[in-house]
Amino acid sequence: MRLLLITLIALSYMPPKLWAGEGLVPLQFEEVLRGDSFHASGKQIKLWGINAPGARHILNFTASLYLETLLKAGTVSCKEKERQLYQCFVNEKDIAEDIVLFGLAEDISGHYALQQAQAQREKRGLWNSPVSDEL
Repeated sequence: MRLLLITLIALSYMPPKLWAGEGLVPLQFEEVLRGDSFHASGKQIKLWGINAPGARHILNFTASLYLETLLKAGTVSCKEKERQLYQCFVNEKDIAEDIVLFGLAEDISGHYALQQAQAQREKRGLWNSPVSDEL
């Protein structure tokens, strides 16, 4: 059990380039749709593994603006993880990881469990919102 925990912690600190793998396709960012989806190179991209607040949630605008800021920070590249769900990177950094870490989306895959736990501990974003938990 201790070895598993140490391995998980070590993997979370590995540079994305080591685990991003093959199949990344560079995309030209166009516009954000909501905090976990955007248009790029004529395609609608939904980020794999996370769920951001919906249109009626108080943090929707914040999550959308943060995603736009991340996407404008450098080169966007994505790989399809599941049908129409993509893991995306900006300058080789996982976008969804940052969004979950700042409490602006919920981890629904288990892949970002450590980041969500940290956001919950530090009462960031969704984990500090006095509004309903409806995403």
